[in-house]
Amino acid sequence: MASLWWNSRMRTTTNATPIGQVKDAIGHKLTESGYSNVRVTDQEVAGGKGSVWVSVADLHVNGPQFWEVVMASGNTTDETKRTADETVSLIKSIVFFD
Repeated sequence: MASLWWNSRMRTTTNATPIGQVKDAIGHKLTESGYSNVRVTDQEVAGGKGSVWVSVADLHVNGPQFWEVVMASGNTTDETKRTADETVSLIKSIVFFD
């Protein structure tokens, strides 16, 4: 049965770290963590792992604030949830030094 999981949080960038740089870092982190067909566009960072497709969207709120939404869709609930959670953890592990 198909499954969809998501997670969201508020992200605030700094002038030294624009959202484009954040997206590039997310794309790099996904690639080095075994995600395939990773794509970084103006709308999202996306890639696949196993049977799960993950999309990370940073939706502008105001100034340097963005809603970061991680969405995962896959064939099974367990694999989809696990991959969504892994993606969130990977993103949170990215550190920027301003």
